[in-house]
Amino acid sequence: ISGIGVRLLKKIKIKHFSSNFPHYPYTLSNRVLFFFFFLMTRIKSIVGQKIVIYNQEWKILILKRSSTSNGAGNWDLPGWWILLNETTLECLEREIMEETWLCVRAIEPIHTHAKTYIDGIHVFFVWYRWILDSESEVVLSEEHDKYLWIDPKDTEKYKLQEYRLETVKKSMR
Repeated sequence: ISGIGVRLLKKIKIKHFSSNFPHYPYTLSNRVLFFFFFLMTRIKSIVGQKIVIYNQEWKILILKRSSTSNGAGNWDLPGWWILLNETTLECLEREIMEETWLCVRAIEPIHTHAKTYIDGIHVFFVWYRWILDSESEVVLSEEHDKYLWIDPKDTEKYKLQEYRLETVKKSMR
């Protein structure tokens, strides 16, 4: 971030700001910082990662976006995009830990797709499948207010976006 950007961010007093942008843990205020970073640097392409998590009963985890997050009320799958200087595995570990408090171990890539958001940012998504090796309790972040373990065949009932439905179908193979 440029010196002007750093001074501006400190002036508007964004919590958890660090000169080692972005830093861990990646809080909601850091998300604001991250979007500001995109505006400042004019980055137009990023890599996102999402994961289909299966439990021991072959049900998948879906998360409902809270009223304070983007896409409020929508059902989603865990994950987001890779931060600067972060590996793909570090991103998955961080995102899954932040959103669910589950620990990622073995992952398997299953699908890719690209999406362009309204603001012109192009995201290339890599989708993964992960099967929990033991029953673990899900603990949600402030980004989500509900979670469900559902049969993968029932995903259409929860109005997941089309490309997410396609990914869930590919994860069942």
